[in-house]
Amino acid sequence: MSFAEQALVKAHAGYASIYVARGLCEAGDRFGTRKTSGELAQGDYHCLVRQAQREYAALGYTYKNNLQEYTPFGNWLYFSRTFLPPRVPGTESWSPDELSFDADQTPRTSYRGKLVYNPVTIALYALSMHGRFVQGQVSARDGFLHAANHLISMQDALGALRFPFAWHYYFAAKDYAPGWCSAMAQGLALSVFARAYHITGDRRYIQAGDKALAFLLVPVSQGGVRGSLANVDPALGKAVIFEEYPANPSAHTLNGFMYTILGLYDWSSVPGQDAEQAHQYFDTSLNTLRSILPYYDLGGFTAYDLSHLIRKSPPHVGVSYHGVHVFLLHALVSITADEQLKYFETRWASYVPR
Repeated sequence: MSFAEQALVKAHAGYASIYVARGLCEAGDRFGTRKTSGELAQGDYHCLVRQAQREYAALGYTYKNNLQEYTPFGNWLYFSRTFLPPRVPGTESWSPDELSFDADQTPRTSYRGKLVYNPVTIALYALSMHGRFVQGQVSARDGFLHAANHLISMQDALGALRFPFAWHYYFAAKDYAPGWCSAMAQGLALSVFARAYHITGDRRYIQAGDKALAFLLVPVSQGGVRGSLANVDPALGKAVIFEEYPANPSAHTLNGFMYTILGLYDWSSVPGQDAEQAHQYFDTSLNTLRSILPYYDLGGFTAYDLSHLIRKSPPHVGVSYHGVHVFLLHALVSITADEQLKYFETRWASYVPR
């Protein structure tokens, strides 16, 4: 859980009981009576699903603020107004120990007691500033470009935006060492560089985006972030997926994959030699997404990833991410008019309060 979620949880009375209840559900789902092999997996987790729905409602989560008819150079998912969610209800303040800005107003986040540059956080901040700029806040342009330029400074020779700190990923055998990479960082960077080029015409952003795309396509087996779904279904072994958390095996985090798909779409809209390749991988990724969405459906809520299928354990449920799944699907539907994506958007939206 992020520090933002923790803060929101602690702001509600009775938060402790929420997590006790979830723990009891997970224990029951782990050790309770299983369904027959002929039934769908989502039937196994009734208690956890009900508890996730209660948490979502109790904590006031919503997907509606980010529902958008998506455009490649517009106010990205309305993050101009939602990048910095309230630390506690009714406020817009954050503790300096959690989020601070350097002299160039580039955000740093706190991790294990240190302020670090996180390429995902910086990209999201850049996109929020771009959104404010296109909404008429002229001063936000400088903040956007400072953040975009910082992302360029973080790229290595291969185009990877590496995280300069260790990270504990629950599904990996050991912590990631500093220098790890993520498809989500690469995809968000594509969205940032596309917008930076659009408003400046500076070819540096084309070069940076092409490098980011090139690294995005490097397989996990070669130190990259393009993964395989063979551990979910051998028939999906050739499907393309981009891993927010590269590992072997990977748990295939859904939100990071969909953010990356949007990045590919944005880069396919920029004039450059790699635009056609970005569009091809956008289409290929959509084919994968259509195939795997049913695996995340728990019959009343969504799983954060597919760890429950790979390790035969209770699903990893990130309660706030259910709404993220809905608004990302909405964005992709607005681009593609795809009926299957629309089906899951509507279905998943129906699981939680409107």
